[in-house]
Amino acid sequence: DFQSTTGEITYQAAILALQNAKHAKQSHEERLLREQYEAMEKQQQKRRDREKPLSDRFRGKDDDSSPSKAEDVTSPPPKDRAAGMAIVKTIVKQSRREHKREAVKIETWSGSNAQQDKKDNEDSVDTIEEGKEEKDEAYYRKMARKYMEEAAFRYGHPLALVRLANEALGRAKSDGSYDGNGKDEYVDLVEICRVWKVESLVGLDRLIQLLESIDNNDKMNGYGLDQDHRYLNLQMAMHLYEVGGKRGSSEAWFNLGHLQWDGFVVNAEHASVVESNNSLNRDTGDKMNDDQIRDQQLMLLEPNKAKAMESFRKAIALGDADAMYFVGAQYLACGAEDVGGGDDETETCSILTNTDDVIDSIPSTQDNSSIATTESPSFLSNDMERRGYQLLSHAAHQHDHGPALHHLALLHYQHQDANEFKLLLSKAASIGHPDSLFLQGHCHYSGSDGYDQNYRKALENFVEAAEGGHVDAMVSAGALLHRGVRSEDVSSGNGAVVERDQRKAFELYQKAGELGSVEGWRNVVACYATGEGVPKCLDTARYIAKTMLKD
Repeated sequence: DFQSTTGEITYQAAILALQNAKHAKQSHEERLLREQYEAMEKQQQKRRDREKPLSDRFRGKDDDSSPSKAEDVTSPPPKDRAAGMAIVKTIVKQSRREHKREAVKIETWSGSNAQQDKKDNEDSVDTIEEGKEEKDEAYYRKMARKYMEEAAFRYGHPLALVRLANEALGRAKSDGSYDGNGKDEYVDLVEICRVWKVESLVGLDRLIQLLESIDNNDKMNGYGLDQDHRYLNLQMAMHLYEVGGKRGSSEAWFNLGHLQWDGFVVNAEHASVVESNNSLNRDTGDKMNDDQIRDQQLMLLEPNKAKAMESFRKAIALGDADAMYFVGAQYLACGAEDVGGGDDETETCSILTNTDDVIDSIPSTQDNSSIATTESPSFLSNDMERRGYQLLSHAAHQHDHGPALHHLALLHYQHQDANEFKLLLSKAASIGHPDSLFLQGHCHYSGSDGYDQNYRKALENFVEAAEGGHVDAMVSAGALLHRGVRSEDVSSGNGAVVERDQRKAFELYQKAGELGSVEGWRNVVACYATGEGVPKCLDTARYIAKTMLKD
């Protein structure tokens, strides 16, 4: 209908604005780097000019009147200024310009003044960069928010609702501020929602209530203002997830289910958080100092796995593969004979046991009609395991879900089903799942589990997994490149030679270290100590070993 179509157009306008914001940020960063580079080049050219012989600087090209020895005469080197002074000046100039840009406040779009506000803002931004017409990142992000809010709250667009819910959850995890400006930023949105309320496809009463509560400084849970902001945004996120789910978003139900399953905890960062407890330690009863107060955790949402299962069921009914995988993994864990006996595991298994069969929630299609009737592997010993296996199989084979394929591959490997292990692992790797690429790389490297030994394929797997953020794959790819593979190292005709590239190896080690890999830092230290892939520097090696490895 008209509203749905308009909502989609508005949502796409928001996405386009976000893309423009990204491009504006990239262009801005490139301009800063270019200015700094040009300043550095200018400084270096001045230095080169000072170092030229006097004859080159003062004698004309065709002037032969000067003595021939003049070309050996050089000017006394003037006192050189700091090498980076030009760059520093450029950075200071850029910083001042940034402060000027930030001073231009782009008001949030509202009511009948929208077009005039937009025009005024455009004119303001245009004048910042000496008349340039390009808009900055902040401008596009403001426009993206305006369109996203309209798509979500006025037209009920499910993807817009989920995006705004994710943003609210992010604010709940940080300082609770909508845009870093405190409570005032909610006022305009409240007024807009009141205007849209009449025609909105979603009920806005609850949202308006949440927004007004922060504007009125209500103490919703007695935590203190900062934690009340967090609590508000948590409630807003949950409300928007529920509304988005009812509007047809499986992702909304899945995200809500995870919140309900895990609960929500924040650290108390301000003394006002524990004022109601007279700043006493909950365990010992002793008065807490500032550091102890800061370390206190507040449970803003208690876990409720029964409610979470209802949300997951709704996500599964909408075809959400992530929900199928998560619930399936819980079934398999509870069905395993060696499952732990902790209270949390017992509660989870009790809820799963008393929950109606989630398999019935899977939407029927021609492709999956035989999933429920397919004979389960013989190593599945109970109904819990069979339910879990069916859910994972559906996510894996009907949705190409990488984690589900990988989980099934390991399950078959555990039960000595080598053929199915290879089929599942190869499929998971082919769709780019990092864990599967890493494992397949090791199979190629060692020539095991049905894979031929092939160092080149191993390296390709490691590199692709590394590009997907797999830290151990970065180290493995670096190790292969560091030493290379010579033809005499290859034990079979299937092995391919890998050219040595120690510089690339060093870069992979360093990236792995920056992402938390101790082995990555150890290899970085070794590279600096030996001068392999990077200029040798024992001082740097010792410094990294001391600071990153505590050696």
